[in-house]
Amino acid sequence: MFSDIEGSTELNERLGDERWLAVLEEHNAIVRAAVRAHSGREVKSQGDGFMLAFARPADGLACALAMQRALAEREAAGAECPLRVRVGVHAGPAIRRGSDYFGRNVVVAARIAAQARGGEILVSEELREAAGAPVSEPRELVLKGLGGRQRVHAMAWDVSCAGTPTRAG
Repeated sequence: MFSDIEGSTELNERLGDERWLAVLEEHNAIVRAAVRAHSGREVKSQGDGFMLAFARPADGLACALAMQRALAEREAAGAECPLRVRVGVHAGPAIRRGSDYFGRNVVVAARIAAQARGGEILVSEELREAAGAPVSEPRELVLKGLGGRQRVHAMAWDVSCAGTPTRAG
């Protein structure tokens, strides 16, 4: 799974470095709590994004849902700066070297995340099948550097306890 904050450079510019860093630290705490709660592993973090790994596809999907819900709850609670996070989740084998992962499936996950809109969770067809996820109608995407098309689905998520409407792609 890959995630990143939509428009982070503009937010940094608008807020200034100190306020942006405080917002980024809130985001990072939300992501890391969701990863811990769903048996994931933080592979790496760069700036405003994460690469995360899970042994089970359903855990990765549950983590993505928890992240989006926690971010929506943060906003509903009156956070100064709403954050829109794009998430891409894919399932498949990867090559582990040290604490990092490599291979085509890693690239697919990263490219799917890059196609998501802020607040959206895009899942690959492989992840949908592996996790049995209820999702939207498929979209066909051409992913940078990869041959053919990739079928993806937007994952609906709801945070009714915070009054935020269900979001779907």
